[in-house]
Amino acid sequence: MKTRTILLSRKDVDRFLSKIEVDSKTGCHNFVGGVDLLGYGRLRLNQSTYLVTRIAWVITNGSIPEGLLVLHKCDNPSCVNTDHLYLGTQQDNMRDKVLRGRNPRAKLTESQVLDILDLYYVQELSARAIARKYNIVYGNIRYIVRGKYWKHVFEKFMEEVIWQEER
Repeated sequence: MKTRTILLSRKDVDRFLSKIEVDSKTGCHNFVGGVDLLGYGRLRLNQSTYLVTRIAWVITNGSIPEGLLVLHKCDNPSCVNTDHLYLGTQQDNMRDKVLRGRNPRAKLTESQVLDILDLYYVQELSARAIARKYNIVYGNIRYIVRGKYWKHVFEKFMEEVIWQEER
């Protein structure tokens, strides 16, 4: 993914800043201009539309390296407070989404994934039997037990298993 350079004039910066309201309780600087369906602010400048988090980052920190996204620490999609923002990869963004419980398509919870790993590695139940038990596709179980899905849970589980075996 190639990152577009955002060139901002003083007029663009002033226009952006005029659309921010500070929430004194949370410290969020909420963009009150146009937002998309998920609540992320967007601003049209020079015939291109940009996510306002990217504009805020560029104003405060300069350019954004290619392949990186501007992510929220505060989990507020309209926030442009750069103290609440950080750079990360798409993988970081997806991991964050899962850790914060914002993955509406996820059929499993972290607790269920730990149970699946326990069933497979400790109780030695087959992946097919586990898939039937959880009513999910066999291939997803295979990805979970190989650490391709839910990698952070898989790694935590494996560390715990190794630690117990060493005791």
